[in-house]
Amino acid sequence: ALENGAEMTVPRRPLRRWSVEAGMLMTQYPDAYGSWRFLEDRLFLRFGLSQYLVGLYLGDATNDEPWGVVTAPLVQPGAGLGLYALPPDVLVRPYLATTAFARVILGAGLPLALDPVGPFGASAVIGAEWALTARLAMFLEAGAVFYPCPDGALFAAARGGSDSGPTTSAYGENWYLEFPLFRFGARVTP
Repeated sequence: ALENGAEMTVPRRPLRRWSVEAGMLMTQYPDAYGSWRFLEDRLFLRFGLSQYLVGLYLGDATNDEPWGVVTAPLVQPGAGLGLYALPPDVLVRPYLATTAFARVILGAGLPLALDPVGPFGASAVIGAEWALTARLAMFLEAGAVFYPCPDGALFAAARGGSDSGPTTSAYGENWYLEFPLFRFGARVTP
């Protein structure tokens, strides 16, 4: 559709490879992750930190429980891999991701120690990223968390063992599974 002798110029913008995100795990605990995108922005490696040092307890409206701040001396550094289902130029990009993490306890007289009840875990999520601008997107993830552990019943007791809340759990002799996992937040691509 070009006129005779006219030129068409296609701007070359490199794909942005790095992104930083701030999220809320289970709408309670802030976390931070970074990711490096590759293979034409189809795959990404993620790395970051989830924490339980400071969180927001929303209470139980049926029991008139107060809202407040909750804390536990636990951080979870992790790394993972993800796959976008659609190219980077669409408004909403669904993706799948998995993350492996360590459960590190702070305090108790030791500077850092792996949680003896459940030292490691892995999560698998399905998510969607909504582009608000060229550099800012919101995301929402849902999935499950698996903990291989020495004693599944002990891990369930340490977690509270109640399925009356927003999550459900299952466990066996050497494992613990919790679902659904929710996470939402914002992702910035500098």
